[in-house]
Amino acid sequence: AHKAEHEGVSGVEAIKGNFQQVKNLIYDTNAAIARYWLNLGADGWRLDVMPDASFPAGFWQEFRDVVLETKSDAVIIGELWKKGDVLPLIHGDQADSTMNYRFRNALLGFFGKNDDKGFLDDNQSDQPPSLFARKLLSVREDYPDATYYTLMNLLGTHDTMRVLWAM
Repeated sequence: AHKAEHEGVSGVEAIKGNFQQVKNLIYDTNAAIARYWLNLGADGWRLDVMPDASFPAGFWQEFRDVVLETKSDAVIIGELWKKGDVLPLIHGDQADSTMNYRFRNALLGFFGKNDDKGFLDDNQSDQPPSLFARKLLSVREDYPDATYYTLMNLLGTHDTMRVLWAM
């Protein structure tokens, strides 16, 4: 079994100042977590908090290099909520795609429900079909084909209210 703790590094707090230890744990050694699970058959990674400023410059580029070196067809999906978080990370050198929270926001607004997750139109219920269409078109216009056609369209996650209860 792979240890979740390595050389005294545990939790996101460890990122602050212990970059080499964090890199060793996540991707920079042969026994690192990224390599370990890919070698056991994982098809890629879905990553929380990619845009967090705690990660040093180049961290996700190096992570991607190791992932693709280990498994050339592996995918990296970022849990990125808003366009401003997504766009800097989908140039082919960090994430392949993202969890499409914008789709969830559009759908809930169309059905007259509030998403309350920090989108500009949160708390505006009864949104017209034309706004729903504009939101979906905006996603299409914002993302390159490689990202758009691999979006992880979702209705709910551990970070959102389940759609059944939201409706």
